[in-house]
Amino acid sequence: MTEALIKELAEQIVNEQIIQNWRLWGVLICVMIVAGGVASFAAAYLVRRAQSLAEAVDRERLIAQLKATTEAAESVRVEISHADWLAKEWKTLRRVKLEEFYSLVYETKEWLERERENRVVSKNKPEISNPMSRLEILSRLYFPALVSEVMAIIVTAGDMKMKVAEAASALASAKAANAVEQHQAALDAFHPSWLALYRKLLEQIADLELKAPTLINEVMGA
Repeated sequence: MTEALIKELAEQIVNEQIIQNWRLWGVLICVMIVAGGVASFAAAYLVRRAQSLAEAVDRERLIAQLKATTEAAESVRVEISHADWLAKEWKTLRRVKLEEFYSLVYETKEWLERERENRVVSKNKPEISNPMSRLEILSRLYFPALVSEVMAIIVTAGDMKMKVAEAASALASAKAANAVEQHQAALDAFHPSWLALYRKLLEQIADLELKAPTLINEVMGA
């Protein structure tokens, strides 16, 4: 409502002319209707505007949550993939080491036989390296369930090595003294004790061989 219109209404009210002026009443009513409509529209607009802003905030919050969820899911997926890769690599490594492990078991037996032949029987065959330390390391690193069996083999092998060393020393003394009977006595004392330990070693190796199928299934993922 303009200032001039308000002034005119005031003057007519003072002069008691407003009652007779029906056109003025119509204008006034129209102005009130328009003002009410504008107010209603403005209120509705403000409500819609507030709702739109709230929806925009909700959308942004939802997008942020979805992004965070996606990043978390991707992180979990990467970690799972890495864990799967490590598990596969570990199985592959153990598969390779299993073959090496049993090769060292048989090399231990061969090494003991070669020690006996070279130091007691004097066959002078090419020497081979002692595989027992590598055998123990492999069992502890890759096959801890077999450590007790491996240590039993190593103890027996150590006893056999000691028997060879004792016999070699006795034979060397007999040879130096040119004592044939002493030489034969050293051989007679050596062979039964060494053979008993050798049979024990074969039994221990056989026990270890019985566990091979279980290990193969394990490293092959069966």
